[in-house]
Amino acid sequence: MFGFNTLLDPLGKLEIPIEPKAIHDEMNASAFDEFGRMQANIGLEAAPATPAGQNIILYPFVNPPTELFDATNLPKNGDIDMTPIASADGTQIWKITHNGVDTHPLHWHLYDLQVLNRVTWDNIVSPPDPTELGWKETLRVSPLEDTIVAIRPIIPVLPFDLPNSIRPLHPMIPIGETIGFSNIDANGNPTDPIVNQLVNYGWEYVWHCHILSHEEMDMMRPVSVAMPPKEPTGLTATVTSTGRNDKGKKVVALRWTDNSLTETRFLVQRMINDGPWETLATLIQPLDRANTTGSLTYVDSKYNQGQTFTYRIVAENSIGYGGQFMSLTARSLSNEAQPQL
Repeated sequence: MFGFNTLLDPLGKLEIPIEPKAIHDEMNASAFDEFGRMQANIGLEAAPATPAGQNIILYPFVNPPTELFDATNLPKNGDIDMTPIASADGTQIWKITHNGVDTHPLHWHLYDLQVLNRVTWDNIVSPPDPTELGWKETLRVSPLEDTIVAIRPIIPVLPFDLPNSIRPLHPMIPIGETIGFSNIDANGNPTDPIVNQLVNYGWEYVWHCHILSHEEMDMMRPVSVAMPPKEPTGLTATVTSTGRNDKGKKVVALRWTDNSLTETRFLVQRMINDGPWETLATLIQPLDRANTTGSLTYVDSKYNQGQTFTYRIVAENSIGYGGQFMSLTARSLSNEAQPQL
């Protein structure tokens, strides 16, 4: 955990988890490509690191994402001057460990960062240079030291919805292939072969070295920003009959409006009288189909006259890679329809 005082609470301590990132550019750790060129890569540092057990896991661009932001509580455009940082608002502290020989200008898309300090491997703490004060999009990361940075993206407010970035892990090879991946987990342990498949990246961005030859040679990693889906609206519940002349079985026909391009599934939930919510159905949005908006329906066939039924629709957006690496879920609830049935 990274703890620090704030202007609003100078005697207290705000704690935010540290995300251990890493880069390496030496041939004893990073590989050569097929043309004999030495590569530099971005990855993770296995935690906890010790003086005798420091371990960096390097990943190519095509490996599943290891940088994810939960944008559920992040400030929206215009709130940057009025929203204090909180531990649960999506703020992250990165410790970027560089075990190599060159200084790299690292660049982030979508958001800016602040340098908090640097700690050399002989425990010398260096504050940011005068030119590094404030928010920056490109920072230098020097060898044999840790660069500590603070990140809190500001989510733009748009008059339209943006779809998720859904693409193969490795766009250059067929679906189902396993070549080109690093089959090592965040603790440095081998995993089963990673299979190229469609993955939901949410709002996809990157961070990379700004040296042109480095970013072109895989010193780049994807960043996933998980946006909560827009709320479904207009939920209605209508009792209908499955037979003629209203003598058939009674059912409840639900209808609502899907307003989001980013949901991965809808949960249809029901409460009987004042009981707990139960999930009647899970309507999954397939990755290989375009996500659209419009009217959706569901029929509840378990109607019992004389009881009060309350329905709600939950739009979910799950971003991750099969749970093997990291996953994140953001929920958004619609208005509730409460017909007296």
